[in-house]
Amino acid sequence: MIETPALNFNVIAPTLALVISAVVVLLADLFLSSSRKHVLAYLAGLGVVAAFFVNGMQWRAAGTAFVGAAGMAVADGYALFFNYVFLTVAGLAVLISADYTDREGLAQGEYYGLLLLSTAGMTVMAAATDLMVLFVGLEILSIPLYVLAGLKPDGTVLINTERAASDLKLKTSARVVTFPATQIALEELGRPIMNTAIMGAFSGVSGAISFEAIEQSIRHRFPEELGEKNVRAARRAYELIKEQAQ
Repeated sequence: MIETPALNFNVIAPTLALVISAVVVLLADLFLSSSRKHVLAYLAGLGVVAAFFVNGMQWRAAGTAFVGAAGMAVADGYALFFNYVFLTVAGLAVLISADYTDREGLAQGEYYGLLLLSTAGMTVMAAATDLMVLFVGLEILSIPLYVLAGLKPDGTVLINTERAASDLKLKTSARVVTFPATQIALEELGRPIMNTAIMGAFSGVSGAISFEAIEQSIRHRFPEELGEKNVRAARRAYELIKEQAQ
């Protein structure tokens, strides 16, 4: 008969606090009106504080290492220290983003829930002493981050291709802009190094940084001839994007 290893919940107590908080935030998001979504930031903050408190209780048990799952996870001084780091960063993220998410009308429930779940994955990785547990923690950390990095509905996608955006037939509500960065780099630099072309295209499509600033940065970074080539690559991409916008 295969014996099931006993699970010491002390090992995953901070993780459980974060997961439970994430579930509470997601459930609360279903019932709160749009004018009260800011409450979710407080709930997420309380979840981080609860996990911080639990971690502190374990930290006070000086010299005690909580072992669980047949030794595959351990809440020792190393894990608890990094839990403090992860929870501090998560708390700061909640504080910094609270006003922005409320002002921009973003999906706050999903944002805070995913943030808490990603932090939970970090705590699993800190406690892992087995490769499988480490992998599980990495997945719990990574998947919410992939979703958090998702594009806003009114965002813009820059694609390096010679094909027109209409030919790609992408199912997205975002604006799709295509430009041949590789071709530009080959023609101007003689190598498929697209960095400066992409910078020029980004400047043209977003306006977040002026082309003059990019040109100045390129000339400062590269010698005269190489700098001139990179400036031409960036300018071609910039002008191409501007032409498409007209």
